[in-house]
Amino acid sequence: MKIAFAHDHVFYVDENLNFYSSGKLPYKVWERYLKVFREVVVISRFKNIDDALDIRRLNLSSGENVNFVPVSNINSLKGILNRKEVKKVIVNTLQGCDALIARLPSEIGLLSISIAKQLNLPYAIELVGDPFNALWYHGKFIGKIYAPILSYRVKKAVKDCNFVLYVTREYLQKKYPTNGYIESCSNVEIDTQFADTLHNRIKKIEGNKSKIVLGLIGSLNSKYKGIDTAIKALSYIEKEIPNVQLRILGNGNQDKWKTLAKELGMENRVIFDGVLPAGEAVYQWLDQIDLYIQPSLTEGLPRALIEAMSRGCPAIGSRVGGIPELLQEDCMHNPKNYKELGKLILNSLNQDWMKEQAQRNFHVAKNYYKDVLGRKRTMFWEKFREFCENKQKV
Repeated sequence: MKIAFAHDHVFYVDENLNFYSSGKLPYKVWERYLKVFREVVVISRFKNIDDALDIRRLNLSSGENVNFVPVSNINSLKGILNRKEVKKVIVNTLQGCDALIARLPSEIGLLSISIAKQLNLPYAIELVGDPFNALWYHGKFIGKIYAPILSYRVKKAVKDCNFVLYVTREYLQKKYPTNGYIESCSNVEIDTQFADTLHNRIKKIEGNKSKIVLGLIGSLNSKYKGIDTAIKALSYIEKEIPNVQLRILGNGNQDKWKTLAKELGMENRVIFDGVLPAGEAVYQWLDQIDLYIQPSLTEGLPRALIEAMSRGCPAIGSRVGGIPELLQEDCMHNPKNYKELGKLILNSLNQDWMKEQAQRNFHVAKNYYKDVLGRKRTMFWEKFREFCENKQKV
């Protein structure tokens, strides 16, 4: 079977028409579907690679049996003008496919679903986040206006869908229920970690430190990753632990956050590490972190937090989305509350607590290893393929 995959992700394309991702959709993600389906056709946004972009920090997304159909952005008021042309491209693409997988929330995903219904094409949904909170905390007034509209549209699409794959165990299922067949399966991609990883983490905790390093992974263009909360918390506790440093890994414009750090006198304590290829490079970065923080305003199930836990990182996060499915209650704070986050950081800088959390997190993350999730995911897509094949016979 040939399937289409629709999402708003922005891919980068070079002059040889090779497509790259900034981390979320490398080729190994497509291999999940290729275990069950013959070919994947990706419908998504794109940007041409220019000299300002370091291609070495991107992940190759192109590969065998994966084709790309780049379309224009339809997420803005200006994008409405592109909608007719984008719809035409999607119609032509879906007419050549046997089924659709729409990753939501995304405008391209929702448009593709509406077209699939018109074509009587079977479709499945991957729900990877809460559209209401994502827009509500986007930072713009228009986002707050559109949040309930997009939430309603996604809720209706999910309810009517025969197959829904959720990244959370409970949170998104409660907010966006379906009458169809469901599976809970994070879209994280973690290789099995060996005991040495935890052993090395314990040694790091026990070692003498000249400074405490906090880590946070998230797009700098996102308003809801809580980067401002993290920087304010750093300023709040700086007198208590003057040797603390915050390292941030993620793509996007650093200027806004550098300005905030400078205003708070933290410009020398907040380090922006840019983007690293997914996998080993990110693991090595996490191994340099003493405490991982995820002070988001909203989340589905944060992959970065799970990756940090898999490296034995003690972790603190906000009490939103799927984070309570990962962390203990006393490891969480209310979103935007930088003072509460700061106090948690101060309380966490205890060797016994750190070692306890390192072991706990390492073992919790085993539930999200690639082979564990891979079996669940493959069974889900096999059931969907069987559904599609039965529909073709009718």
